[in-house]
Formats: sequence, C-alpha cells, structure tokens
Amino acid sequence: MSVFELLAASPGLFVGTCLVLGLLVGSFLNVVIYRLPIILDRQWRRECAELHNNTDVVLPTEPFNLVLPRSACPGCKAPITALQNIPVLSYLVLRGQCASCGIRISPRYPLIEALTGILSAAVAWKYGYGWQTASCMGAKYLPFEVDRARLADLIVSLQQMIDDTKESIKAIKAEKVKLPFPVETECEPYFVGTYGRHQKFSKPITEFFSRSEFEALVVEGDHDGDLYQAHRKACADALHANTRAPIEPKAVQVYRASAYRSYDDMKDAALREQEGRLAALKADLELSEARFAGWKQTHTGFDKKTKQWLVKG
Repeated sequence: MSVFELLAASPGLFVGTCLVLGLLVGSFLNVVIYRLPIILDRQWRRECAELHNNTDVVLPTEPFNLVLPRSACPGCKAPITALQNIPVLSYLVLRGQCASCGIRISPRYPLIEALTGILSAAVAWKYGYGWQTASCMGAKYLPFEVDRARLADLIVSLQQMIDDTKESIKAIKAEKVKLPFPVETECEPYFVGTYGRHQKFSKPITEFFSRSEFEALVVEGDHDGDLYQAHRKACADALHANTRAPIEPKAVQVYRASAYRSYDDMKDAALREQEGRLAALKADLELSEARFAGWKQTHTGFDKKTKQWLVKG
C-alpha cells in the first residue's frame, strides 16, 4: 500500500499529518513575520543611500534573509537548537522562556503555529483526502492523488466542464456572446504609488461588447466625429481654467484602442483562452480515467444519457 492510499484509507492519520504539516508551516510563518520587515527596511535604506550618494550611512553587511542567520534568542542572542524549535511543544516545555537567559518569549509564536495547525486539520477533517483539501492548502491538485470514492465524481465534473467549454468555443466563433474590453471610468479620487504618490480620478473596468456595439463605438469616437471634437474642447477649457481634464468618453477610448486591437483580435484571444482551458481539462480527464481504469475492484461504466457512472450488471 502506497503512502497516498494509506492516507486515503485512514482519515485520522490524514488529519494528524495535516496537523503536523500545519504546525511546521506556522513555524515558518513566524520566521517570515519577524524577518521580512527587517529585510525590506535594510533594502530600502540601502537604496536610499545609493540614491542620495550618502556614504556616511553604516549598513549591516552580514547576511540576513529567511534562511540565515539561525534563529536566536532576542535577548542573549543564543542560537535556538532543533529541540528548542519544535512548534508549540518546545514553548510549553520551556514555559515560554529562553533556555539560556530566561527572558520571556512572546506567545505570538505558539499562537500562530497552533492556529495554522488547527486550521489545516480542520480543512482535512471537513474535506477529507482529495483535491479540495490540497487546493485549500495552496497545492495544485493532481487527479491521481484523489481517493477512489471521489474520482468518479471528478471524472463526471471534468466531462461536464469540457462540454461547457466546447459550447463556449462554439458561441464565440458564432459571435453569440459578448467579448470583454477594458475601459476607463470616473470614480472617487484615490492615491496610487508608493513613493511618488499621486491622485487618480478614474479606474479601469471591463465591459462586454458584441461586434455591432464595438464597431458602432469605433464610428462614434472617430477623430472627425462630434464626440471627439467636444471632448477636445472640454480639455482645452479645463486647461485654460486650470482644472482637471475630463476622462475620455468610452467611444473615444474604443476608437483609440481599435488601432491596435480589433474585434477580431479580441475574438482570437478569447478562443485561445478557451482552447487552452479545453486542452488542460482533457489532460486531467485522461489522467483521471487512466487511474480509474486501474482499479480492478471498481466495475462501472459511464452512461452518456444520464451522464453518471453506473455499476455494470
């Protein structure tokens, strides 16, 4: 029996494994929470010194990242051994104190470790051994790691998604669906940027257009049209009045973008996206069916009428 089959057959062992892995992830999160702000602060100070050609600033030269140096006591700087670094357990054994100097250790460390472990175990308990648990924990699901009881349902779902994707491709080719196109629209003012912050009064949104709607907007926003000329006049008036220029009308934005992105280009991009999705679904389905066929104790067949896996007579 493989490790995956053992975990699938033993829910308690699977939950316990996820609990231990969650504790280890929580221990690593503590390292990230403590060290990442220091790493960024040192990097920003170094960049500022280089930008201003300031050679008087003394910056630390020893390596400091998520791996080096070893974890140490914040008080006496004594290195923390492997036995002292066991998630939650070491904190309880040491009673929340450093083994060398006795300084109080923040309870944040065991709390984060325990919270991550408990959440991981809860996900494993809720969804069991399968791709749902792996996806909740940030892993990419693999069909051959799904347990036997759920693989048949996964195959049916994949087949349904393949059929839906094929219908989407047909609808896009026949131009029965509207295609997405980004445009700028007015909104409440907000600030962007980290250092050179500036205020913006527009944001991009996605609207959906049919071919006739898209081409009508191209004609409406033409440079020789009334809408474009009115927008130019409004911009000139705002410039003379020293006020904010208005945002381009949607038709003008579409006209400008049509110079390098036609409706046919949008259609080709949508088809490529759906065809890529279809290829990935077919690969998953092929792998799932191969795994399902390898289980000799499972004797089922797919009924195309009911779209269900039925036990053979």
